[in-house]
Amino acid sequence: MSYRTKYNFVNLCGQRKNEINNYPKETTDINDPLCNRIKEQYETCIDFKNKYTCQQVMYIFNSISSSPTSEFNDDRCKYLYYWIYQELLQKNKNYDVALKVYRSILGKYFENYDEDDNHLRKNYIHEDKDMILKNSAKLIELYDTMNNDGNTFDCDCAKKCSDLYKEFVGECYNDYDYAFCSELQSFKYKYDEKMKSIETCNGAEKILPCAIKHDVHVIIIIPMIILTILAFLVFVLYKVKLFG
Repeated sequence: MSYRTKYNFVNLCGQRKNEINNYPKETTDINDPLCNRIKEQYETCIDFKNKYTCQQVMYIFNSISSSPTSEFNDDRCKYLYYWIYQELLQKNKNYDVALKVYRSILGKYFENYDEDDNHLRKNYIHEDKDMILKNSAKLIELYDTMNNDGNTFDCDCAKKCSDLYKEFVGECYNDYDYAFCSELQSFKYKYDEKMKSIETCNGAEKILPCAIKHDVHVIIIIPMIILTILAFLVFVLYKVKLFG
């Protein structure tokens, strides 16, 4: 049975992307000055070709502020971080820089709007959300890569997915976030299934390594249980033979 985690929404990243794309790309008296100040602060890393991306993020913030607190809106806050990383920054993308830009946009928004202090967006001002935001972005990047802009999952796409996955899965062998690694494992199953349609692809794993660490206690306990059962069966057979 599937269960809810803080990363489940990554399977719906296409819907979140379409939502932002549907917001207007236009000049506004309110958001443009805010976004211009942010661009001035991060002019060395912001892609000015994506002129209205910041304004679109502001539209989403407005939409979230007028809606009740919910998992759906919390997921939108997490997706916005990836959107900034992917769309607002230049080719040399960096998760830490994306965090600074994300929080600058949040900060400028809060300065100019009367905000409820308990609103869920304010949760993401705090550094304790860094890992959730970064891991969310990594998972979304994997699915975006696999979706390949709606094109066929081919060898080139598989190589990119394989390289990204192997880069991210290393975290599951160090600082273990079970929810994150569980979502990586789900991605692995989807990737492995797609690779069945590709006969040969040099540079891409045919089967990705597991993201879920085996529980050492389970590994120890299972053989002990088997030995106990075998000992019991031997004892029963001995008794049957003795009194048979």
